[in-house]
Amino acid sequence: TLVAQWTTNNWQVFSDSTVQNGTVSAKNEVEASGTSANMGDTIVVTLTPATGYQMKAGSLKYIATDDQGNALSGAQYVDITTKNADGNYTFMMPDSCVKVTAEFEQIDYTVKVDTVTNGTVTLGTDEEAEITANYQDTITVKVTPEDGYELETLKYTVDGEEKNITATDGAYTFEMPAGNVTVSATCVEKYVTITFDTDGGSTIQPITQKYKSDVTAPTDPTKTGYTFDGWDPEIPAIMPAKDMKITAKWTVNKYKVNFLDGENGTPVQKETEVEYGASITVPTNPTKT
Repeated sequence: TLVAQWTTNNWQVFSDSTVQNGTVSAKNEVEASGTSANMGDTIVVTLTPATGYQMKAGSLKYIATDDQGNALSGAQYVDITTKNADGNYTFMMPDSCVKVTAEFEQIDYTVKVDTVTNGTVTLGTDEEAEITANYQDTITVKVTPEDGYELETLKYTVDGEEKNITATDGAYTFEMPAGNVTVSATCVEKYVTITFDTDGGSTIQPITQKYKSDVTAPTDPTKTGYTFDGWDPEIPAIMPAKDMKITAKWTVNKYKVNFLDGENGTPVQKETEVEYGASITVPTNPTKT
């Protein structure tokens, strides 16, 4: 009597090395080397996406191959959908060599405007409050402070960590990290200046203070031959939102002019009133007998 003896076929497990933006590693759960298995063994697949990538849904598959990893004629891809307790994908080894493959795609992260104080913030070329972006994209941020305010801080937060956004060539940008982002900004009162044009009068020093701060009016200027008549426009009680120029108003002084006889003080001509700087007409010289 002859008894047939059988040995279990030992098949190769190949991982697709041409996968981009990540790696796929398929190994026998119990085989020490991990690259060979018998039919029915559990094969564990480890996926390692590149930063900012994830496995594309439905792309994890295996296909029957020869012992060189070339797909067998007529072989069809088989989806791998089962996961073990560790979260890794698994499948049962068929009665052939196999190659495991997958695709990786970029993750669409969100960038959202969060808290903005005394101004507005928009994102991207379309100036929106929320956009989607991929890892390492350049994100453009536009800040518009309210009148009288200027930007103090501009930051983005990812995974609980705050980072400053700085200007490059006058534009605020940052490189998109691998995570959802919120953007916040704080604008504070800016320094503005009130300048005084005294129109030939004594000099009044400019006032430079923060927007909305109280203004103390300077001492009135003086000007020879004139009486100060206020400012145009009037000096505000608080600092304005923008630089401001104020001009002094003057009223020309008038003086009484009398021509008197030198001996007895008798008026030679009726008293006249003449503005400062105006020409005076001298009367005809008096005579004396």
